[in-house]
Amino acid sequence: MLLFPVSRFGHNYYVITPAGKPSFIIVASYNNTSVSVRLVNAGLASQPILANGRNYTNNDLMDLLLNSEQGFMIQRCNHHGSEDFTGTSVYGVKPIGLISGACGAKQNCSTQVYM
Repeated sequence: MLLFPVSRFGHNYYVITPAGKPSFIIVASYNNTSVSVRLVNAGLASQPILANGRNYTNNDLMDLLLNSEQGFMIQRCNHHGSEDFTGTSVYGVKPIGLISGACGAKQNCSTQVYM
């Protein structure tokens, strides 16, 4: 079940996350949705993200193919420090939704921001 009407989904997003244990989820509203993610995170140079059998570092382009109601989560829940994904760009050929937040922010709370 999707939280927002698909008619409100867009094609272009910039991720905003709090510093420390950031996460975001991309949700497709249609089958065969090509999504491009340009990762922004200075901490990725020393600790890359492993996705689909490949390591991604800062400023790498990640290409995804999602189907209706399928999501893809990127998170840094096991790392300590001030990492965040703010500035990461996400583009979907078809409308997509984006949910960003943290696994457990430095403020000892967890929250999600819906875009």
